[in-house]
Amino acid sequence: MMSQARQLPVLLFFCLATAFVCGPVAAFEVAAPKVTPGATAIGAPALYTQAMQSIDGDEGEYPEKVLKGVASLAKLAEQGYAPAQFMLGYYFHTGPNSYDCLVQAPEKAYYWYGKAAEQNHLKAQYELAMLFNPETGFARFANREKYLFWMNKAASLGYSDAQAQLGHMYEKGDAVQADPAIARQWYEKAARQGNKLAASRLKKMPG
Repeated sequence: MMSQARQLPVLLFFCLATAFVCGPVAAFEVAAPKVTPGATAIGAPALYTQAMQSIDGDEGEYPEKVLKGVASLAKLAEQGYAPAQFMLGYYFHTGPNSYDCLVQAPEKAYYWYGKAAEQNHLKAQYELAMLFNPETGFARFANREKYLFWMNKAASLGYSDAQAQLGHMYEKGDAVQADPAIARQWYEKAARQGNKLAASRLKKMPG
C-alpha cells in the first residue's frame, strides 16, 4: 500500500495534469485574487523568481518542485504579471519536452502567450507569432496574417530573434512578398544586437 508521504506527489501530479487539460481559470482558481487585467501584483518579481527557482533549481524532489513552481506561476499569471503569463504559456506549449510531469496544451499556450503579448512582452509576441506560423506552428493556429502581425510587432519593438525571423521572411517570401532590401535591413538590426543567426544569414546574402 502506498504511504501518505508517497501519495502526495501523485496527487499533485494529478491535479496539475488536470489543470493543464482543463484550462487556466478552472485549473488554479484556488489562487488568484481578482485584479484588473495587466495589473502587476505587489512583490510579483520576487514571487516569480521563487517560482522559477522551484522549477529549475533544487527546491525539493522531482516532480513536486516543478509542480509547485508552475502552480505559483499560474497564480501570478492570473494576477496579470506578464513574465509569469509568458512562462506559463511556454510550459503549456512545450509540456513534456520541458518536464515529463507536464502536459502539452496548445490552446492554453495560445491564451497565455496572448495575455503577455498584449502587455508587450517581446518573447511572448515572438512565440505567439510562431504558433501562427503555417510551416512550423500548430496546424490549428495556422494564420499568415497573425504570424506576420505579431512577428512584425516584436521586431519593431526591438526583439532580435523576431528581427532575424522577419528578415528571413522577407528574404524567402514567407507570408510577405520577397524583398531582399527589407530582409537586409532586418538582418542588420538583429545583427547589431549580437544575433548570430541574423549575422550568418546577412553574410550569405548576395551583394
